[in-house]
Amino acid sequence: MDGGDRLRMIRCAGENNNQAASMLLKLKQPVIDGADPTVAMVPETKKKEVVESWVTVESVTDTNTCMEGRGLGCTDIERVKNLEEDTRPGFISDGSNTVRWVNGAYKRMVSAMEEEKEGLSVEIMVWLVKKEKLVPYMYSSAFTCWVRLQYSWKEKWSSQMVPCDLWRMDCGGFAWRLDVQAALGLGR
Repeated sequence: MDGGDRLRMIRCAGENNNQAASMLLKLKQPVIDGADPTVAMVPETKKKEVVESWVTVESVTDTNTCMEGRGLGCTDIERVKNLEEDTRPGFISDGSNTVRWVNGAYKRMVSAMEEEKEGLSVEIMVWLVKKEKLVPYMYSSAFTCWVRLQYSWKEKWSSQMVPCDLWRMDCGGFAWRLDVQAALGLGR
């Protein structure tokens, strides 16, 4: 078995050998020569863990278009690609403020990557919270703000204020990039 999905063996029951051999299930891997012909491979289900995080926009600090020079790109595809490669945590939200994708740096930040290495399936849920007085800024093409980032993982809570750059996506949502290192430097 390879390092991917863990597999377990099950025995097909209720058939004679000729019928069973013709009805072999070939899931993930073929049956090895010389093996019992009534055995098939079935993926084992992984234990699922959920990491919840909350990102609350507290205040807007810059709505100038000067951010375009340090932006993520001009198209949605460029923004997603650049966020994917970025070492800073980031995510993409849609027009209804639902987070649709997080990058690897965000997963590492909330410790989810370590659990995936141990064979656990990790689901990351990000809840966006915006204060009503900030709604007018949400129509800008790009802006910088401070967000309160809170997340829980294995009964541990983390909360910190983090600067965040946002770029409006063509699809109506935003590309979010958190500057956690700047926040750590400000706390010294």
